[in-house]
This record gives sequence, C-alpha cells and structure tokens, in this order.
Amino acid sequence: MVSVRRHEGNWNKRLACGGMVLGLILASQAFAVVLDPPIPSSRDAQSKHQDAAADHHYDPQDTQRGTRATPIVVEIHQPEHQRPIATQTEKEGEWYASPDWWVAGFTGALFFATVGLWVFTGMLWNTTKKAVRDGELAVAAATTAAKAAVKQADVAEQTAEKQLRAYLCLSPASMIVVKPGEELTCSISITNQGATPASNGIVVFGFSVCRPLGDNDYYVPIENVIISKSPIILAANSQPYPLVLKDGTPLSGLNFMRIQSGDNIIVIAGVVRYKDIFGIERYTCFNYSYNWDQMLKVDDMIVKDGFVGAQGPATFSMCGNDMD
Repeated sequence: MVSVRRHEGNWNKRLACGGMVLGLILASQAFAVVLDPPIPSSRDAQSKHQDAAADHHYDPQDTQRGTRATPIVVEIHQPEHQRPIATQTEKEGEWYASPDWWVAGFTGALFFATVGLWVFTGMLWNTTKKAVRDGELAVAAATTAAKAAVKQADVAEQTAEKQLRAYLCLSPASMIVVKPGEELTCSISITNQGATPASNGIVVFGFSVCRPLGDNDYYVPIENVIISKSPIILAANSQPYPLVLKDGTPLSGLNFMRIQSGDNIIVIAGVVRYKDIFGIERYTCFNYSYNWDQMLKVDDMIVKDGFVGAQGPATFSMCGNDMD
C-alpha cells in the first residue's frame, strides 16, 4: 500500500509538471502570436516537441518500483493563417505566363478600343451633321436662287408684255342722234396707245334712260346689252378712231320729253374686248352719262367748230371705267 501511494504521489507530481509545461507552451504560443515572430519551420517545431517529451520521460528506475505510467503527448495545432511557410520559395514564371496579365491586357485594350470607337462615332456624327447642314443650306440657296430666277423671268415676261402689249383707251365723244322714234346713237373715241396692234376687238354695250343719281352709280340692264358685229383692229399708237354705237330700240316720245326737261338722262356702258400680240385677251370698260345740257353744248360745238373733238361733254360714272 505504501508503494502504491508513493507511486500515486509521483504520478501527481508528474501531472503537475506536465500541466505547467503545457501552460508555459500555450503562454509562449500566445505571446508569439501577439508579437507575430517569424514562424518556425515544421521540422523545428517537431524537434522541440521531441526534446520536451524527452525531458519529461519517466525514470527507468520507476519500472522497478511499480507499473509504468503512459507518457503525456501534447500536440499543438497552429491556426490556418499561421501555417508554416516553406523556407524555399517557388520560382516565379515569366509575366506573360500568368493569366491575370492577359486578362488585364485584354481589358485595357477593350477599354481603349471602346474609347476610340466613341471618339470615331462622335467625329462621324459631327461630320454627318455638318454635311447635312451644309446640304440643307445648299438646297435652300438653290431653291431661293431658282425662285428668284423664276420670279425674275416672270417679271421680265410681265415687263415685256406690259411694254409690248396693246392698250385701247376710250373717251366719250358725243351723242349723235337723240330724236323721238329713232335709235339713240353715240360716238366714242378709241385709241391704241400700245406698242403693238390690237386685233379681234368686239364691243359689248347698252343704252339706258333713267333718272339722275347723286353718286353717278349707273348701270345698264342686261336685256339692253348689244354685241357689235364688226371686229375692231387698231394699229400701234393709232390716232383717235370714232366708234359709233347704236341702240337697237327707238326712243319713245315720253322719254324724249323727260330728257329735255332734265328728269331723265342717257347712260351708255359697255366693254371693249381684244387680243394683243401675245394672244392674251384684254379689255377696256366704259360707263358715261349725258344730260340735256351736255347735248346742247355738243350742238354749239358743231355749229361753232363744225366737229366734236376726241372728248365731248359727258359724265363718267362712278364705276365701269377701267382697263386690265
């Protein structure tokens, strides 16, 4: 019993020594982690571990005293981030053998290619926009020039027409016949003041006996309109030509007395249509009125001078005296 107890006491002492050794090892390991010293190689760690085990092995004499105790083996595992680093570094290959360099190079090339494409697209867009703008300006300028040319041609044509066309001018001469039971007859002076002849002229006219109006706004009823049958042809810059117009209805005695008394007047209105050398139809309108006093003046002119000039006493109506 005494031998067993002594053996147990030695066993407890050894356990205490082993615990102290383990505590020292753990403390040194923690302190090494804090200070982050160079990590020893796996061989050094294994050698130290064997030396520590040899220092704490059982005495051989203890085998004679009793049962041999099993030695305590302590294994220390280092964290993943503190794994032993090989003392010999592997030889690195050339830079072009690394895939990362190729990925980086391809990415850079793609970036520069994209930037270049953007720049080229911007320059192409700017050039296209400028070309379109220049084209629009050129088209607008050409259109304006064409319109100006057409307008100039039209103006030149109109100017030529105005300069070379015929102009028939009319003026009232006199009333020739005003008698009961006879047709009213009027003489109108017509002149071609244009540079070219007038041809195929016709006269559409009519007479009317009506009361005088203060505004001289007279017209001839459509049923009184007559179309002359003789064509009118006048040379350029012609002398005044007397155009004699006759009413188709005889003057009644009642209307004659009203004309003498001044209650009625005689109105003659119409239009002369003709063609110029350009084949364009032209016209000149006329609208005159005569009262009894004006007719008497015509008689005095005939008695005194033997004729009536290009224009005798008459009144121009408010409208109907114009030309194209």
